[in-house]
Amino acid sequence: MLTFVRVVTACISILIYKLLAVNFSLDEYGLYSQAILVSTTVTSITIMGMTDAINFFYNKDKGGEVGKSYVETIFALQIIIGVIGAIVVLVFKNQIAAYFGEPKVAGLMIYVAFIPLLTNATNMLQVLFISYRRAKIIAVRNLLFSVLKVFAVFLASYLFKTIEVVLINSLLLDIIMLAYMVWYSRKHFFVIDIRKARFLQTKEILAYSIPMAMYIITNSLSRNLDKLVIGWFGTTEDIALYSIAAKELPFDMLTSSFITVLVPYITRYIAEKKYDKAADTFSKYIQISYTITWLIAGGAIVGARDLMVILYDPKYLSATTIFVLYIIVDMFRFANTTIVFAAKGRTKELIIYSGSAVLSNLVLNIWFFNIFGIVGPAISTVLITCVLSVIMLFRSGQLLKTKVTELINVKQMLTILVEIIICGIIAHQIQIRFLDGFSSLITFGLTFVIYGTPLLLLNFKRVLALLKGINSVKMQ
Repeated sequence: MLTFVRVVTACISILIYKLLAVNFSLDEYGLYSQAILVSTTVTSITIMGMTDAINFFYNKDKGGEVGKSYVETIFALQIIIGVIGAIVVLVFKNQIAAYFGEPKVAGLMIYVAFIPLLTNATNMLQVLFISYRRAKIIAVRNLLFSVLKVFAVFLASYLFKTIEVVLINSLLLDIIMLAYMVWYSRKHFFVIDIRKARFLQTKEILAYSIPMAMYIITNSLSRNLDKLVIGWFGTTEDIALYSIAAKELPFDMLTSSFITVLVPYITRYIAEKKYDKAADTFSKYIQISYTITWLIAGGAIVGARDLMVILYDPKYLSATTIFVLYIIVDMFRFANTTIVFAAKGRTKELIIYSGSAVLSNLVLNIWFFNIFGIVGPAISTVLITCVLSVIMLFRSGQLLKTKVTELINVKQMLTILVEIIICGIIAHQIQIRFLDGFSSLITFGLTFVIYGTPLLLLNFKRVLALLKGINSVKMQ
């Protein structure tokens, strides 16, 4: 159910960016990107590891009264932190505008200041819903939210034609969706009363969440550092081009839902020291993730120029190289390895990795920007993501008391990679020789079919077996 809705919402999300790209100029989209960059950066800072804290403390107590009391305290802390974050954004709006060299950004801060609080609270509730086995409610909520959002963007693009209205609509929808989730929670399984918060638990909560928060902050900075560098050194149009090309595409749309459901299982297995079960579950998730993610991403690389036109607009074609580099970044992010570190309480180790990534990214982003222009930060992101993913995957194997080769099946991984390269070369040659002159949609569709059909036939049975293995995971 989650996977189906993920596919639908991913398509709707792409449609939203298409509407924005077509209906707004590079300068206007750049302004929008700057506002969203502020919002996402503040979101990652103010979450303070609270999402992981809810999963840890609630599932540690297996949903008992003690776990519920921790949840109420965590929500109270998040509201306090979120409000402080919103006030800081509003107070320093002019300084934020000065950073981007765009005075208009200051006027947009009132619309994005409280979005981080709403986003974080919603994500925390989602973890709680999953722990209560209400995954279908999350699926329906995500679907409804996506449909309403595309309708709101459509109205803003065609009727009002202003970025301000787009941001206002987003804020209102966030409020409505959070209110719905709170109402459903109170009615069906859990009344979260922040007035009952036990702030004496704060020290224990922060002892767990702050190291995780530091990882999330540094990881987010590492992920957004390239855009922040472009925002400082480049123009508003540069950040528009870079932001659209660096957009995270939903290559994981068929696999991300699995980890959402599997996190409580892996957490409990590790807490109970059932490392063999935790490793087996995690391994199935990793294998199906890189298989599906790589197959889809490979086809996107082969038809990158046509895909840019389909997803966005011809005026963004000059950023195709950045687009391809970020597809490669997505291929390295095929698995969420942080859950093993979080479940083992090794959050301080995550800080070391992410902190090193931030420092390395900062140096390489600036250096490569001076050498390669706006493509430079994308090259830096590929290198850092590759190195960090490999290191964390090896450590995950050690923490689960198994070998990394048992988690990822190296022979199988290399076989899939070779299959993708061969099919990609063949499809590309057919594309340039026989498909020239068709529309971008037809060219990309035919190219992807030529590329993907043999890969699907070669890997269908194995993917199906992994799906059945994941679906059979049950908590004892």
